Amino acid sequence: MSLRSRLTTAFLVVVLGPVLVGAVFVAAVMSHLADSRGEALANSAVTMVDSTLGTVCERIQASAAAVALNYSSGGERTAVEMAQLVVGRKVVDGVVFTSLDEAGTDPGKDVGAEAPEGAWVDCGESAAYAGEGPIVALGAQAEVQGTDGTTAVFSAFRIVDREFLGRLALVADADLVLQDNRERPLHAGAEEVGRWDYTDSFLPLRIGTVATDVTPMYWTLAAMVTASTILAMGLATWLARSTTRPLAELSAAAERVSEGDLDVRVPVHGRDEVAQLALSFNRMTAQTQAYVQALTSSRDQMRGQLGRLGQTLTATLDLDRILEVILDTAMVTAGAEAGAILLVDVDDADQLRERAGEGDLGLDQPATIRIGEGILGSIAASGVPAHGRIVDGRFGEWHRVDTEPDARTVVAVPFNGRQPVDHERSSGRQSIDQDRTGRQFVDPDRTTARPVDRDRTTGRHTVDADRAGRQFADPDRTTARPPSGDRAASRLIEADRDNGDRPAEHPAVPYGDGRAPGEPEFGSAPRTDGGVLGVLVVYNRVAGEDFEPGDVDTLRTFAGQASVAVENVLLHRQAQRLSLTDPLTGLWNYRVMQTSLRREAERTRRYQRPSALLAIDLDRFKTVNDTYGHPVGDQVLVELARRITAQIREVDLAFRHGGEEFMVLLPETDAVGAEVVAERLGRAVAARPFKVHDGADTRELRISVSIGIAVLGEHADTATAVLAAADEALYAAKAAGRGTWRVAV
Repeated sequence: MSLRSRLTTAFLVVVLGPVLVGAVFVAAVMSHLADSRGEALANSAVTMVDSTLGTVCERIQASAAAVALNYSSGGERTAVEMAQLVVGRKVVDGVVFTSLDEAGTDPGKDVGAEAPEGAWVDCGESAAYAGEGPIVALGAQAEVQGTDGTTAVFSAFRIVDREFLGRLALVADADLVLQDNRERPLHAGAEEVGRWDYTDSFLPLRIGTVATDVTPMYWTLAAMVTASTILAMGLATWLARSTTRPLAELSAAAERVSEGDLDVRVPVHGRDEVAQLALSFNRMTAQTQAYVQALTSSRDQMRGQLGRLGQTLTATLDLDRILEVILDTAMVTAGAEAGAILLVDVDDADQLRERAGEGDLGLDQPATIRIGEGILGSIAASGVPAHGRIVDGRFGEWHRVDTEPDARTVVAVPFNGRQPVDHERSSGRQSIDQDRTGRQFVDPDRTTARPVDRDRTTGRHTVDADRAGRQFADPDRTTARPPSGDRAASRLIEADRDNGDRPAEHPAVPYGDGRAPGEPEFGSAPRTDGGVLGVLVVYNRVAGEDFEPGDVDTLRTFAGQASVAVENVLLHRQAQRLSLTDPLTGLWNYRVMQTSLRREAERTRRYQRPSALLAIDLDRFKTVNDTYGHPVGDQVLVELARRITAQIREVDLAFRHGGEEFMVLLPETDAVGAEVVAERLGRAVAARPFKVHDGADTRELRISVSIGIAVLGEHADTATAVLAAADEALYAAKAAGRGTWRVAV
């Protein structure tokens, strides 16, 4: 609100406040008086109606009793005289004589008006009108028992009509409406009614009374208040304008400065306080202009430095070093005391793990937060940068969890992977497309036997190729799965570093997990689906100040660099993985198998420790391809690979030799142990049918395998020889009827 508006408002409040309060008070008093008068009139009318009807009913009852008494003392003639008397005096409108005997009702006779047809309200009954029909009379009865066993009944009545209601309305000074079942209710009274009340003591009547009209007084009061308001507003406007006019030029100049025009200057008039304010404003504008020019120059220099930093980041594959440089630069730029970079965990795509951290984060171990939980997890789930102050562990609607850093202020920027390349759909064919990262996208309108999951952020079905060939085992199995993509690639890189004397064309094949104890691993493949890849966060600005929106923009730049750097490293690892694994089954390929066998042969010769090789071949696989087509055959191969990996140890290696033939290398295993594994594999394959999708149909195929077993150190000493021995044993198993295993001789 402007100064002029505040001055105007203050004046109006001071002047009009008492006027409005008084007007409201007067209006309330007038309304209360009108309501009180109306209520008094209504209560009086109801009381008068009830009293009058009570008197009428008492007179009707007395008339019936008098006629009955005369009948019992003087006979019928005396009773008729009494009836004529009460009718003549207009106590009742008529009396009906009725004689009752054992045979029923004798015809009676009337004195006075003829008894009307319709509902009578009995004055002697306490029950209200039940709505049997239109009310035509108020009545009362008296009975006399004769000596001959007959009963004489005398019914006195008053006819309920418009004339009766009119007299009743005149007495009550009210408008009356009889509420019975008539199509057009009886109505008496012609005054304007402002309030309606009800009574049903004898008759169901709607009673209307005249309301006090205070509208003219309200209009008079409103006119007085309006005139006072107009006068006060005119006076307030004049006072506010004359007071704020010297500040108008300063206000306009300040508005232009807020729009970025730093060349504006305010004219100085006189030597009063406003003139001094104008001089100070001009000096401030000049200093601000010089400061902005210096900031612009500094910003241009920073952009150049950031560009060079980005080129450096995108040209290296040392992820840890990249993240350290990004975090250090971000902290220096934002003036933060601490910071961290968290990436999506390879083992749990819904969890963030700290990969780089500096300063005091208040944790004894690297931070871990589930996406959607805590402060950082919620920011990552939203995908929107955030900054502000953390108060009592709360950041807006989010609560800090124990496994994330504790701080006063925070700026957090989530960064995402690139969007996937749209895949082409072939009409009527089942197709799998790959983007440049090697991630496979399955056409959503087809079905496949390969295990698929629905991507969290895009909703697209994807083969689990971003897990780098990790196979899906039965939920209840306890054996470890073969190493997966990024993990496998990193172990190959480390093995190459540790074995520099090994020929480059034969990379080492790792065993086990391949990570140092406690070392986290992030992002099994680049998140090309646009989902969150990680979060860049800095804490506690120097000197206890709050972070500003400009810090968010700065960190967004660094987060973009981090996203590119992480994706470059993971793309490099993905490329290495794709060169070592079979793209269909995710198992190690022929090249890795040759390297592994040569290494195992060397180890066997050196340490005299056996290693077994299983050659596994699908029985009658050509029939499956010829009958159901190659897509179904591919599904069978994928399922077979899954069952193989579900039955072997973590240190064992499974390979796809080619076609439908697979190899399993069992280190530290002799022939007896290999026979046990072969038996277990055969049962795992044959025990349950293979479920495959053939178009819209699902089929179950019974599959068996033949297995040949050869042992390094027992049947052969070289990689080539042990392969040949395992193949010969495989042919022997085929010749023995398939679905069995044989050991080389």
